[in-house]
Amino acid sequence: MYHIEPEFIEQYHLKHHVSLMPSTHHLLMAHGAGASTSHPFFAQLIPLLNQNGCHVWTFDFAYMVKALSEEKKRPPAKLPLLIKEYESVIGVVRQLIGTASLWIGGKSMGARVACHVANQDNVAHDIEGVYALGYPFHPVGKPDKLRLEVLQATSTPIFICQGERDAFGNVNDISHYSLPEHIKVAFIHDGDHSFIPRKSSGRDIMQNLKEVADLLSTYVHR
Repeated sequence: MYHIEPEFIEQYHLKHHVSLMPSTHHLLMAHGAGASTSHPFFAQLIPLLNQNGCHVWTFDFAYMVKALSEEKKRPPAKLPLLIKEYESVIGVVRQLIGTASLWIGGKSMGARVACHVANQDNVAHDIEGVYALGYPFHPVGKPDKLRLEVLQATSTPIFICQGERDAFGNVNDISHYSLPEHIKVAFIHDGDHSFIPRKSSGRDIMQNLKEVADLLSTYVHR
């Protein structure tokens, strides 16, 4: 078991979710803009990743830690601060896991921040790549305001799991984007931004999350 300083746990709620089999593959996972890593989305997905041989490290950005302590919603901090905080967490996790494989990413905003972090010269050598659980390609209802530049600025491998109906970039939107070869996008059947399908699809959320876990774990183990 890794030792994490209590002060760091208090600051970022850093937690280690242990793989159910011997593994040297680690995923660092951050949350989206509006909900922490205590959200049911993570509670459902992480055990599936653990079963597939992935250690998962979760953390909350400082603004979310404060929001939880105050029991009220707070807007995300500015992007430069989020990048700095993510870098700090990488530094701690890298010290704990040594030379093991480390992928950074998260859900929505957390994934977007991780993509920016991957472009930092002091971080690139510490990670294998980036993964995104619902990348926010554009704001909801604003398909022309694309967030592609950060994806195109790095040669680091990026793996994106995207719901086919994601309001931040659906399968039809993304088919028109020019994405570099190092970016792989896998579409989850009838999923929304949290991969939730409609009942008419014949799928349920756990089926979709299992597909996400299988695709992501296969990619990082490749």
